[in-house]
Amino acid sequence: MPADAAPGDVVSAAASVEPVPPAADIKGSDAAGVADRDTYKAMVGALVQADLAGTSCDSFLTAFHAASDPEKGRLLLGLVDAFGDDKVTDWIDASPDRVAAALRISTTVTPPDAAAGHNDKAEARIAAIRDWSRWPYQMIVVPGYTPLQTHEAKPGIHPIAKDRLEEAVEAFNEGKAPFIMVSGGNVHPDGTPYYEGLEMKQVLLEMGVPEEAIIVDAKARHSTTNLRNAGRFMQGHGMTRALITPPGGGLGGTRLFDQTFYFSHPDLSTFSRRCRRELGYGLGDLHRAGPGRVSFQPTDDVQRQNYRDPLDP
Repeated sequence: MPADAAPGDVVSAAASVEPVPPAADIKGSDAAGVADRDTYKAMVGALVQADLAGTSCDSFLTAFHAASDPEKGRLLLGLVDAFGDDKVTDWIDASPDRVAAALRISTTVTPPDAAAGHNDKAEARIAAIRDWSRWPYQMIVVPGYTPLQTHEAKPGIHPIAKDRLEEAVEAFNEGKAPFIMVSGGNVHPDGTPYYEGLEMKQVLLEMGVPEEAIIVDAKARHSTTNLRNAGRFMQGHGMTRALITPPGGGLGGTRLFDQTFYFSHPDLSTFSRRCRRELGYGLGDLHRAGPGRVSFQPTDDVQRQNYRDPLDP
């Protein structure tokens, strides 16, 4: 395929794409939902690739800005799926101009941060700290956990996420760090109104952690971006060392080969390779720091944005 040709000749097809219909909710949990989502992926992919190839000008953004709020949600999911297609991303990545144009689309349509206002007390406390040497780490990071096969949207957190919070609170009470970051967006099922980060914050409050010690990331949708977003926050607040508490979710739901192993052995577990494939860079130094715990020092690369997930670039 020529580097300047869109995959599947979708550019020529884009001219005949029908307007996005007012479809039913895209759930992905039944045959009709999957068909709807596949349709949106194809239509959005055609529009975006035509824009990036220069045969149309902002056709996707024009359609997005004119859409109703429910329709914008469906268009966003279509964009997520289109940018998750390896053939499409290989074509985009072959041209710096296409990468820049794709990033512009993603950053333009990114939804508002659901955590806005939730970190005000923690931010004030961070600003008041002058000596970080009292703690071995400056922040504890808790990645959320919601299984891919979750089909019903409901409040609360998964038991594995609760285990991770308990490990974090134990480390917090040991004086390992003055803050706990809870990280997770509204991922599964599609369209859920519940954000893992906000749900975990509520559980921490119920466990007695003061609000000024809780930091919320309500955007991360993958284990890669759990750490990337934590790294961005750290670097924006003069922090260099974090402790991650990611136990559970391994073989049979146990701690065997769980996320602690995944993070603390990034080359063996292929986590490093996944980061380079999905983000374009490694995230930093990761080392086992005890059962259910991993130390993390982010690289400056975490500041680089990535077009592949428009919900959290």
